[in-house]
Amino acid sequence: ATIRVKESIVPRENRRAIYEYLFREGVLVVQKNYSMTPHRQLKVPNFHVRLVMKSLQSRAYVTEIFNWHHHYYTLTNAGIEMLRQQMYLPPSVFPATLTKKTVARPQYRE
Repeated sequence: ATIRVKESIVPRENRRAIYEYLFREGVLVVQKNYSMTPHRQLKVPNFHVRLVMKSLQSRAYVTEIFNWHHHYYTLTNAGIEMLRQQMYLPPSVFPATLTKKTVARPQYRE
């Protein structure tokens, strides 16, 4: 019996780059241009980014909003947990959308 390995259209390095960016930022924008031109932030073909995000959306790891020829994807809690397992990250690491930034406010004196 021969074992068949399912090949993916998206190379492993590209998928890894997409996962890392998505986890770091928490959001990802993909233009509706499905050609092999590079994505603006990732330097990965835009078509590969769209395929990976479509796959994540079908498994409810991201939510999608489409507006003016752009797909806007946001990580869900299940997506955060899945990416932590895929990238072997500790539970103390969060995407940028979930971390609060402290803003230094000026002190007013009376």
